[in-house]
Amino acid sequence: RRVHGENSVIEDSMKLSSRLCGLIPELPTKTKGNNQPWFQKGLSFQCTMCGNCCSGKSGVVLFSPPEAVEMAEKLKISVSEFYSMYAHKSNSGVWQLNEKPFVKGNGYDCVFLERKGSKSQCRLYKSRPLQCRTWPFWSENLASESTWQQVAKKCPGLDKGPLTSVTVIAQQMNETDEMRKKLVSP
Repeated sequence: RRVHGENSVIEDSMKLSSRLCGLIPELPTKTKGNNQPWFQKGLSFQCTMCGNCCSGKSGVVLFSPPEAVEMAEKLKISVSEFYSMYAHKSNSGVWQLNEKPFVKGNGYDCVFLERKGSKSQCRLYKSRPLQCRTWPFWSENLASESTWQQVAKKCPGLDKGPLTSVTVIAQQMNETDEMRKKLVSP
C-alpha cells in the first residue's frame, strides 16, 4: 500500500486527503490569471464531526516528537507507551499514528477516532497533530478549485461555516508542508 522513494512519506501523508476524493493531488496550487491563488477570496469550513477526514482508505498522520509528548500527556501515559500503543514507523522510518479497521465498512479509522451515533470525535482533539489541525487547508486539497470540490463531496464541512482568509489558509498550508518536509528530511 505504501509508495517508496524519496518523497514517499509526503506522498503517503497526502493519502489522508486523497482517500476522501479518490484523486492524485495536483500540485502546486493553480493560480488565476492575476497570479493569485484560486481561493484568493478565502474559503469556508465548519467541521460537522462526520469523521470522514479520519476514515477511509489507509492514510498517514505524521507527527513530531513534541506532538508525541503532548498526545502522551493528554492520554496520561508515558511517551514510550504512546509510541508502542498508538504509533509505528513507516517503511521510510517516520513515525505515524496507527489505524484501526472501520467496523461498519471497508477501510480504516484513525486510532483516536471515536464514533458515537452519527457523530465522530477525536480523543485527542485539543492535542491532535498539526496535520489534523490544519485540515482541510492542505496543498493537495487546494491544488485547484476542482480538487477542492472533489474533497467537498466527502467532507460536508467544506464551503460551510465562517470564511477563512487567504492569509490564514496559506499559513496553515505552509505549516503543514513544512512539517512534512522537516519530518522526512534526513
